[in-house]
Amino acid sequence: MIEWAVWILLGALVVLALLSPLESLRWWAKDGDEAAGMLQFLTPPPDGVSSPSQAPRQFVVYLSGVGAVGGKGNSNSKTEQHFLRALEEQVPGTRVIGDVFPYSAANRGLTERRGGWLWARAGRGRESTFPSLAPYVVNLRNVFQVLVAIDPRYGPTYGLGLANVISRAIRAEGYVPGSGATVTVIGYSGGSQMALNASWFLESGGIPTQIISMGGVFTNAPAFTRIHRFLHLWGSKDLLHRLGAVISPGRWRWVKNSAFHDAQAEGRAVNLCIGPMKHDSKRWYLDHRAIAPDGRSYFDTTVEVIVEFLQETPPPTAPTEPPPTTPTRES
Repeated sequence: MIEWAVWILLGALVVLALLSPLESLRWWAKDGDEAAGMLQFLTPPPDGVSSPSQAPRQFVVYLSGVGAVGGKGNSNSKTEQHFLRALEEQVPGTRVIGDVFPYSAANRGLTERRGGWLWARAGRGRESTFPSLAPYVVNLRNVFQVLVAIDPRYGPTYGLGLANVISRAIRAEGYVPGSGATVTVIGYSGGSQMALNASWFLESGGIPTQIISMGGVFTNAPAFTRIHRFLHLWGSKDLLHRLGAVISPGRWRWVKNSAFHDAQAEGRAVNLCIGPMKHDSKRWYLDHRAIAPDGRSYFDTTVEVIVEFLQETPPPTAPTEPPPTTPTRES
């Protein structure tokens, strides 16, 4: 009986893995041409048309980890919502956006699909006091989408879709094409890889882009040749964040001339250990109760580092001519 259950489980995983790319391919077939045009309409306004004087100085887009289920806002926990409010309050002139679901090229949260109530229930299982396997189903589904984004066959399509979603989100919040306002994408866990995929196309549209990776799992993505700054925050007890450096040859220390190592050599990519944080659950980066050796909570420690990074963001400047839009193969 147990043997049959194991085989059924393995079969279900194989089917799920094989079906994972279909969502991004369906999106490409339906909306790909329109999204590709995004790179053309994100251009400076005509001569004589000025940007609003009250336009935000910079924009922050938060992409949650693989436990996100979507629905109303990408932030699937009160802690993340508090985190986003803290950033907006402590960095004046910044517009913070948290309603982008990174594990769908079409920005369709799991709760917005057929059977969405099942996904919502699985997501709530994370907050239950009783052990449950349901949250791991959500994690597994989203992890497969991260693997799709890493795959050079599907990654560019996924990145274009997510860049289109982000561009629409910032325009809805007051972004003026050609203003030179910087967009900072904060990716937690698998959200870091999604941020890299999207940033290639955001930069192609003339949007200065920088990324903050919070315990991120990411590869040597082509976007490292373009993004202005990349800050990888990690905790000494976070083992999962090391996975990206293991599975991506371009991040191996002895591999030279990769996009990631070139960005490090140029000072555009920086790794920073901010304390003894774990990857998730208790004692993670946004834990209010866990206290660091200096007496601050893990939440305050993480927020202060990110606020300092955002305060160092250069003021809006006129963008330069966008580079070619065909990404190179990543490793």
